[in-house]
Amino acid sequence: MNEILNECLVLLINFSTSCLMDPGIFGETELGPDTLVSILLYDVGQYWTFGNENLGNFRNLKQKLPKFYLKNVFEALEKEKYLAQVANEIFTKLTDCMFESNKIANENVISSVLRVLSFLLALNTKLSNILITLPKFFLPKSGTAEANKPIIMLQNNGILSNRVMINPKSGAAVEKITILGKFLVHSYTPMNPEVLNTFKGAMHKTRRGIESSVDSMRFQIDTVHNSNYELFMSLLKAGGASRKAIVIWMSEALLLNIGAEAT
Repeated sequence: MNEILNECLVLLINFSTSCLMDPGIFGETELGPDTLVSILLYDVGQYWTFGNENLGNFRNLKQKLPKFYLKNVFEALEKEKYLAQVANEIFTKLTDCMFESNKIANENVISSVLRVLSFLLALNTKLSNILITLPKFFLPKSGTAEANKPIIMLQNNGILSNRVMINPKSGAAVEKITILGKFLVHSYTPMNPEVLNTFKGAMHKTRRGIESSVDSMRFQIDTVHNSNYELFMSLLKAGGASRKAIVIWMSEALLLNIGAEAT
């Protein structure tokens, strides 16, 4: 029986690897990196609305994806020399989720992406060296056209939206246009829908009910903090280029925030 199960596992890993390398190889265009990203956001990230159009039959998934399965898939991709290509597609799709929307609800997407990335980097150290190659990992290099061109962003406070200009070499840019910056500033803002719903009509709610909602938000923030810790530790432990990249990112973030004041 064990031999049969092991053979089935090998076949499953080979099938999954082939789909990730060439999504249309079996005539099912949905079985590729996009589908895996949607499953990971749904399963690991616990975000049940984004990207569901790619879930297909996986929408009714009852069990979490086993770590050993994904670990073996990434090892198979590395053996076939496709790890960098596939991981880049997965990371690009994941991180783009955070920058596609300017809505307050985007905070939920950010925490989901953070959970997924910290989960993936713990599976294979090579993934850390791929993540740092994404265009949005660092700020634009000094002296380039991008570093001298102000960034126009839509700022939404939950009621009104207005366009603001941001210096691409500033602390504000670190927060808004880099991947790690998005993770570190994640919090429940006063205009977050969950915060608004918690205190809306507070006079008609019980103290226990409000305290329960506040405790729930605190728990989610603690989860974000833990995921950030795991992500940064994975990047540091991977060594080499990954460790150097995280040190450079942190140094630049600190230097750009000298003299900054909270507002």
